[in-house]
Amino acid sequence: MNIEERLREDAARFASMPAPGYLRQHLKAALDAVPVPHRSSRAVRPVRKWFVPAVAVLTLAMAALILSAGVDTGQYMPLLTSSQSQDRAVYAPEQSEAMVQGLSWDHNWKAAAIFGGLAVAAGALCLVELKGRPRLLVLALSALALLTASGLLLLLR
Repeated sequence: MNIEERLREDAARFASMPAPGYLRQHLKAALDAVPVPHRSSRAVRPVRKWFVPAVAVLTLAMAALILSAGVDTGQYMPLLTSSQSQDRAVYAPEQSEAMVQGLSWDHNWKAAAIFGGLAVAAGALCLVELKGRPRLLVLALSALALLTASGLLLLLR
């Protein structure tokens, strides 16, 4: 075969081909005609814009609660006795330690209750917003359960 003959045949074949615009329309029509299998019957809606900041605020509030409960109130606490003037405070190490432990125990239970409430709110928010996405829901609830367990252990130690 001669190269010139081959070039003429190729040129004639390329000239008979349709323009790229026609090919694009033909391909789009062919792809639209193919049925697309759906994973589920209902469409998964996107996560709302306020969800991530809301969970972040709840998580930061939980972290702040853990950090604020971990602050030591001091070893000595002023005690006023009836025999002394109310202007002066007497530091009694034996009695104040018991009072500090009592106060911190009560404070820790309150902090743990608030912490648990924040965790329940964050969990409910995750359930409502991520119910159509099982992988994200499991991941979010697992991370929240780990944070809640470690936070309650720290608060109630």
